[in-house]
Amino acid sequence: MPRITAIKVTYNYPKWTGMKPQVDDHGGDLRAIEGTEAELEIHTDRPLRDGLLALDDGTTLKLNGGQSNTYTTTLKMQKDGAYHIAGIDQGQPVRLTEDYFVATNKAEPPTIAINKPSNDYRASPIEEVTVKVKGSAEFGLNAMALHYSVNGGAEQTVPMLKAPGLRQADGSQMLSLESFKMQPGDVISLYATARDGHAESKTEISFIQADPFEREFSQSQAGGGGGGGGGGGRQDQGEISRREKELIAQTWKQQNDKAATRKSGEDQAKFLSDVQSKLRQQVDALSSRLDSRDMTAMNESFNSFEKDMQEASKAMIPATDKLRQMQWKDAIGNEQKALQYLLRAEATFRQIQVAFGQRGGGGGGGGGSMGRDLATLLDLELDTAKNQYESAQTGSPQEEKEKKIDDALQKLDALARRQEELAQQQRNNPQQSFQERWQQEMLRREAEQLQKQMEQLAQNQNGQQGQQNGQQSGQQGSQSGSQSGSSQSGSQSGSQSGSQPGSRSASASGSSGSQSGNQRGDDPRVQQALDRLRRANDEMKRAASPQAGQQNSQQAANEAARRAAESLRQATGLMGGAQQQQASGKLDGLSQEADRIAKEERNQADRIRQFVDEQNRKGPATTMQEMVDRSNARNRIADDRQKLSEDFSRLQNNLRNTARQLAPTQPGVSGKLRDALNAADQDGLDNRVQR
Repeated sequence: MPRITAIKVTYNYPKWTGMKPQVDDHGGDLRAIEGTEAELEIHTDRPLRDGLLALDDGTTLKLNGGQSNTYTTTLKMQKDGAYHIAGIDQGQPVRLTEDYFVATNKAEPPTIAINKPSNDYRASPIEEVTVKVKGSAEFGLNAMALHYSVNGGAEQTVPMLKAPGLRQADGSQMLSLESFKMQPGDVISLYATARDGHAESKTEISFIQADPFEREFSQSQAGGGGGGGGGGGRQDQGEISRREKELIAQTWKQQNDKAATRKSGEDQAKFLSDVQSKLRQQVDALSSRLDSRDMTAMNESFNSFEKDMQEASKAMIPATDKLRQMQWKDAIGNEQKALQYLLRAEATFRQIQVAFGQRGGGGGGGGGSMGRDLATLLDLELDTAKNQYESAQTGSPQEEKEKKIDDALQKLDALARRQEELAQQQRNNPQQSFQERWQQEMLRREAEQLQKQMEQLAQNQNGQQGQQNGQQSGQQGSQSGSQSGSSQSGSQSGSQSGSQPGSRSASASGSSGSQSGNQRGDDPRVQQALDRLRRANDEMKRAASPQAGQQNSQQAANEAARRAAESLRQATGLMGGAQQQQASGKLDGLSQEADRIAKEERNQADRIRQFVDEQNRKGPATTMQEMVDRSNARNRIADDRQKLSEDFSRLQNNLRNTARQLAPTQPGVSGKLRDALNAADQDGLDNRVQR
């Protein structure tokens, strides 16, 4: 039988890639993107009769030609497999080559992200918000755009791609909220898309919410010495709108889930429509309670609050129907209308809190009780369904980043272990088999996929760091402005001091745990691990090359496999260090929060003793004003005590979550956290704080 002297391969890539044909003069193994047509030119040392290309699934392709002992055939690459060249001798196929693998890479969709703002954003109605979009595609972008809608209205599309064919692109668009004539509570929904010649990708939907221009300043100045009303509602006033946002996000995901089956779509439709229906019941119940207490007749703001809640309820009716019918796009429009009115109602609620807090400072106390009535109603309605929407909730950006680092570490460790085993096999058996080359190719593909994930992780990390720096600068400017304004109000400073410690506690507890992690989030070891992974990927390509099965290339291939294993193990160590730093930052934040709560508890205990001693020294109140002042002081102490209890409960939850997350990688630290929680439960710390 003839002997195969050479195999030449010409790759004709799919038209949508825009790639020109490429020639491999030393072919054998086939490696290209799905849909590529590989033209094989096979050279023999003498004529070959009835030659064929045999695939591992039993398919055969006839070899054509024969001039100058050159034969051709074309294989369309649709899936992974293997092939060999054979001839026919006495009616039976005779193998003329070893097996060569067919490695068909799946076409990845484009990547697209909104880097700024990276999450939901709150702005004043006159603010100009810059939206930055970044996309990429392996074979070039055909389109990239920002899409936004104001209050669920007509969708606007802004092209962001400067020139077609770019593999990486970014763009920005300034959205002027003033030009949209936005009011407090209005909302812009936005997402971005990227498209190449093969597929389209979309980001998740996010929101820009218009808040009152004076929100921060007014709240910091409100309630000087007054009734202390409305404390309970401040924590949960955004609960209904938050759930409506989550509902919109879940509907958006379902609309764009191309892998969803009819059955899964029907199940999701029932769940989401039930969620929307229950939210509407909460809104209706709150409106009914306002009517039953005649609160809308007392003040125009209460009347405005109720009207917005009623409009939100009306918008939820068609939203529920569209969800049930799986008309996702139409449902989103109605959901956004409902969200708009919910946010307007919240803006009005904040104005009521500020107004009645200031009115309470005059000593009347009546307005403060009205504010407390509204806050109590909100708490009552929100507590009835506190845990019904857990499946629609998503983790914080910090938690998502930690999860991605953990996932990357686990994949790296598994990849390094398998590469080490393969390298050891090759050292024990220097003659590399087809199976070993195929295993090496599969490992290389996994490394390539992991490299893309880590590149996205590094890119998101850098983008979030830049946004945090920008937000910190803006906050410093805002704080300096508020401080200068407050310094001009000397008459308020003394009355504020009574409630200062408690009012600080809520905001501090919500951020201290995450700030420490965020400050350490831009870990250079993630980028260093990515560099090692790229190096390993290059070495794995060399180890799996078609020439690796030839005698003179065996040693080089084995060395490449060994170096790939070393690089993967180095990357694993670096990601392990990044994971430990994340855990250290989280523990530092929890420790700082525990110290703050302990200090606040001591301060409050001193305030309570001073209050009791003063009451005993002065004796019973003799005037109406004295009775009101004492009542207001008690309310402030009770509000601050309640906030401290909420902070302590939040700390306990964070400790439990951290212990659970650290259990697989740092069981010792996890055990100590659980011991601390058990000790706190046995000592009854939670009950003591609540008292």
